[in-house]
Amino acid sequence: MFDPLHTAFVDPAWQLFVILAATVGGITVFGEHSSGLIRTTFAAVPDRQAVIAAKVAVVSAVMLVFGTLVSGTSFGITQMLLREYGGLSLGDPGALRAVAAAALLAPLCALVGMAVGAAVRHAAGSIVAVIALLLLIPALFQGERHRWVREIGNAMPLSAWQRLVTNPERTHDFGKYPLTVTEAWIVYGAWTIAAVAVALLVTRRRDV
Repeated sequence: MFDPLHTAFVDPAWQLFVILAATVGGITVFGEHSSGLIRTTFAAVPDRQAVIAAKVAVVSAVMLVFGTLVSGTSFGITQMLLREYGGLSLGDPGALRAVAAAALLAPLCALVGMAVGAAVRHAAGSIVAVIALLLLIPALFQGERHRWVREIGNAMPLSAWQRLVTNPERTHDFGKYPLTVTEAWIVYGAWTIAAVAVALLVTRRRDV
């Protein structure tokens, strides 16, 4: 059955969105390390955690605005074009949740990119690592023969996003070990906290 909500959140387009957001987040960290400017930054502000905390705040705010614009525009334009074929409004079941989840995906992935950038400190290595973490691992852990395999896949941000943008008014086969909406939001929160913690911890303990 045709799903107008799905047209606004097609996987390939949003996977590119994930890569872009994660790369932007990573650049804020590995960019300074690659150029050596990080020494100047820490000389001016010796409190490393304060520096990273400021970066986290700025990146989160900027990417949230960016994510909201992209998500809102994608939903608005697709539903306007589909208004004669069952296009949705934000008041329809699942629509606002999907827009919010897509908007929050940007700062989430940017923070993961920051954490990976802080750990790897190399442009190419950071980008490859974050793509593998956010896109390849979810694809590898989708089997249902072993529950632990599927649970790993369910714990990834992309899997959580896919669950949150699913139209509740349509019938979907979520498999044997489905991810609930509540669990998907928990995944979002857990990854955000973990990413910030890793960025702070790595920056504090490692040499410049």
